[in-house]
Amino acid sequence: TLALAPAASVLLTLGVQHWVVSKGMARIQARLDERAIHLADIRGKAMAQGAVIAAGADPIVQATALGNLPPDNPQVMEKLALIRDKLGADNLFVMSANGVVKSYFVQPGTSTQTGKSLGWRPYFTGAIAGMLTVYAALGSNTRERGIYVAAPIQAETAGFAPIGVIVAKLNFDEIDRFLAEESIPVAVVSPEGIVFASNRPDWRYRVLGGEQQLYAVKNGRRASRAYEKTPPVLLALDADGETTQEGREFKLLSAPIGWADPTGAWKMVGFVDSAAIFGWPARLGTAAALFLVLMLLCAWLQARRRAHWKAR
Repeated sequence: TLALAPAASVLLTLGVQHWVVSKGMARIQARLDERAIHLADIRGKAMAQGAVIAAGADPIVQATALGNLPPDNPQVMEKLALIRDKLGADNLFVMSANGVVKSYFVQPGTSTQTGKSLGWRPYFTGAIAGMLTVYAALGSNTRERGIYVAAPIQAETAGFAPIGVIVAKLNFDEIDRFLAEESIPVAVVSPEGIVFASNRPDWRYRVLGGEQQLYAVKNGRRASRAYEKTPPVLLALDADGETTQEGREFKLLSAPIGWADPTGAWKMVGFVDSAAIFGWPARLGTAAALFLVLMLLCAWLQARRRAHWKAR
């Protein structure tokens, strides 16, 4: 009947809304998956992987890692300078099998790490185990972000067992530019939940999740020193994977990034406001259109029924 048309139009509108939002979410998820694949193969990292693997086979790099050549010897520093210039890397360094830095080539004006033991860092532990490793970290005081691409240094004389590790540190500039192309809020999130990059600059360095993630970051060795001066701020996420920011409710979608980080999986996440997919103007317009259709249908059915009774 005509009396049921308003309620029916509302129910049908809810059904249309669910269908449109579901389709929109699926489309955004597919884009996130595609973009995460691109991040895993991002040009700078791929080039760095090839460069460090090749450098690990160089006799001078091998001799430096073994201690047969002195730390920061001119021959190895020249080779590291060539690699850095080719990659646009921030720095490169050679480590011995026990995690001590034997040579460290840095940007002018940057302090060296030669002689320090960094054997606890995941880029070392992964590479010394024979794995090509991609590891990102925050600077202990500056919050400087870096992607560390590490490869084992393998020598034929040692049966190709790792005798050290070579590491290239890349910056996040290319990733920042890549994320800036997205229209919705997106971010690259570390295994412990730190937002390393986002097209919302104010979200950078926040911790995505709940109090458990916040506690882990404050007390974890990888990032805690980066927050000594300014404690990490939570980008709160509820149990349903939703967050409220600036009065808007966002649903979190994510896609894994194929970086070989031994500490866990990195993710590219997207924050989707369902109202942006099917907002109030669309809802009201759909409800009005459906109400009009239902009214016309009811009027037609009533007219048809009256004609049927008159024909009897």
